[in-house]
Amino acid sequence: MKKHLYFLFMVFIPCHLYAQPVIYNMENNPMGMVAKFVQCSTTGISPGSSGPGVTWNETALTHLGTANDTFYASTIANYGSTAPTATRIDSFTSTSNFGGNFYVNQSSGTTNLLYVVLNTTDYYYYTGPVTGLLTAKQPIHYTDTYTDTFNYTYVSSSPTVTVNGYYTVNADGYGILNLPGSASYNNVLRIHITEIDTSHDGSGAHLSTRNTYTWYDDNHSEPLCKIIYDTFSSGNSISAYFLLSQTPLVSVKNVNNEKTEFSACFASNGLILNSKFEQGDPYSVSVFNMNGQKVYSNSFKPSGNSVSLNIDNWLCPGIYMVALTDNSTHGFSTIKVLKQ
Repeated sequence: MKKHLYFLFMVFIPCHLYAQPVIYNMENNPMGMVAKFVQCSTTGISPGSSGPGVTWNETALTHLGTANDTFYASTIANYGSTAPTATRIDSFTSTSNFGGNFYVNQSSGTTNLLYVVLNTTDYYYYTGPVTGLLTAKQPIHYTDTYTDTFNYTYVSSSPTVTVNGYYTVNADGYGILNLPGSASYNNVLRIHITEIDTSHDGSGAHLSTRNTYTWYDDNHSEPLCKIIYDTFSSGNSISAYFLLSQTPLVSVKNVNNEKTEFSACFASNGLILNSKFEQGDPYSVSVFNMNGQKVYSNSFKPSGNSVSLNIDNWLCPGIYMVALTDNSTHGFSTIKVLKQ
C-alpha cells in the first residue's frame, strides 16, 4: 500500500490582527528543536475557508490520547553516502513506536527533502529537477505558490515500488487561528499543500491524492495545526493534529540577526565564543557531535564580546555543531567547529 509522508478572515477587529503576515521560518527548524503534536478526533472538523482576514475555529479538536502523540526533533548527524548534502535530520517518533528520519537540505531560503527512512525498513530516495523535493521556501507571503515534481522508490519493498507526482504549496489565507485550551494565534498564514502521486508496483498504476491544510505563525517553524485528507482507490481518510509545544521557538529575528552571528573555537581552556553580544542578555549554547548527540549545554549572560566556557577535554577530536541562542529574542544560529 502506498504510504504518505507526514510532512512536516474578515471581521471588525484591530487591523494588526489581520495584517498580511510574512512567515520567515516555515520548516526552517532550529538545531536541537523538539516539537510535540497530538492527534485528534476528526469529528466535526473543517479546514474552513481561504482568503484574507479569516478566523479559523479549530477548538473542537479533541485529543485522542497519548498513544497517538508524535514527537519531532532536529539534529545534525553523520550522513555518509546516504544524503551527503543534507544539513539536518528531522526525526520523528510516536508513542505507538512508529518513527523515522527525514534527511533535509536547508539552504538559500529553501527546505528540500532528500531521503527518508521509516522504522529502519522503508527507504525513499527523492530525485527531481531540484535537489530533492522542495517542501518549503523562506520567507512565504499570502498568495505565494510553487510546485515541484518528484520521483522516489521504495528501496526495501518487493516488488519494487516507484512513485512519481507533484507537490504544490499554496499560501491561500491569513488571519486568526483558535485552538483547544483557549489558544489563539494572530497573523497566521494558512498553507494548502496538494500532493498527487502515481505509484507503480508491477500490477499497474495507482493514483492517490493528499490535501494538507497547515497553519504557521512566525514564532514556530512547525505548523500550529494540520488537517490531512487522503484519497486512495480503496477509500478516503482524514487525520488532524495540533502543536502542543515546540522548543526552542524561532522568530523573524532569526533571519540576518546580528545578535546570533558568532564565531567559536576550542582552546586549551574550553570553548570560546565571539559575537556582538548584548551585555546582560541571557544566552544558551549547545554542542552536538556528528551523530546528533548533545554533548554539552550551558547558559550565560555575557559581560563583553568574548565568552570562555569550561568544557572538559574528554571531547574527542573532530567536527562539532555549536548552536547559540539569544533567549531574549529567540535568535538562533549554528556553526561547525573543529576540535583538534
